[in-house]
Amino acid sequence: IHFADGSTRAPGLDLSIDQPDVTPGARIQCWGDSLTFGNQDGTGTSFPDELATLTGILIFNRGIGGQTSKQIAMRQGGNVARVTVTGNTISSGANTITHIDAVELSTSGGMAADKDQPFPLSSQGNNTTIAARVRIQGVSGTLRRSAAGGPPSTSESYTFTPDADATLPANCPAQSPMLFLTEELQGDISILWLGRNDQTETDQIKDGIAACVSRIERKGGRYLVLSVLTGDYDPEEYGPSGSRYLTTVGLNNDLEALYTDRYLDVRRLLITEGLPRAGITPTAQDTIDIGNDVPPDSLRHDAIHLNAAGYGVVAQLINEKLRALGWIPGWVTAA
Repeated sequence: IHFADGSTRAPGLDLSIDQPDVTPGARIQCWGDSLTFGNQDGTGTSFPDELATLTGILIFNRGIGGQTSKQIAMRQGGNVARVTVTGNTISSGANTITHIDAVELSTSGGMAADKDQPFPLSSQGNNTTIAARVRIQGVSGTLRRSAAGGPPSTSESYTFTPDADATLPANCPAQSPMLFLTEELQGDISILWLGRNDQTETDQIKDGIAACVSRIERKGGRYLVLSVLTGDYDPEEYGPSGSRYLTTVGLNNDLEALYTDRYLDVRRLLITEGLPRAGITPTAQDTIDIGNDVPPDSLRHDAIHLNAAGYGVVAQLINEKLRALGWIPGWVTAA
């Protein structure tokens, strides 16, 4: 598996799309939040790790913790971010980005102040430096997010450093479009697990997924949409107080209707099949959780995130679905 941070989970996270020379279609891109990034239990496990083992395919983990569907769609390339740099000019070195989508970074406080701000590399719970390859006004270079305070971060900043061979200075009008360099994704399989961090903003989630899907289809790729998980909280459990439960189940029903065979209800399958697949005998708490229609405790690290066993089950489900669709070798299906 190729983690965006290299061979280890180091403090710096490089989300560049500079990738090995691999035939298009022989890679899987996993886009999402902390449920995709994984490692909540400290084992270093994520579902992309497990999926790489099961498929033998080169897999890229594109998860950033705390991100909303709007932010994920920006860095995936489905939505275009618009940025303003100091002096409206791109020069050599690190250029300070003052605004993203007309939101001023110096006054917003970034992710810590409002997780719904349109900052594509923000991570709500840490100060990790995150970098990605982008192009602004025809100039390619590196977008870098830095943060301080907390965690959660109390402030963050963004800079754009042009490549050494760029023609500079370059005019950069306010709110210039910034394209994440995802051209190389042509033909890849994309796993889209969006929506946990803006769980109640159902229209925003649908829009974010649709933007990602549009980008993938334009590039000749294929995609699989995963359902949004419910957590072990009263509002997210089945019952009289389960307001977010009803919202999430309704959202997942809508996603299934929209994406049909390109949809995988991992929430439902973790509840109904997760423990047997993981070889785990249900505990008393597992039985309670299943009755509340949330993934069982033995598959979770906390109220939301999965442990190694849970991520292993998610990888099994995705592997089987991709083979059933005929997208990776193993099973043959009708055209």
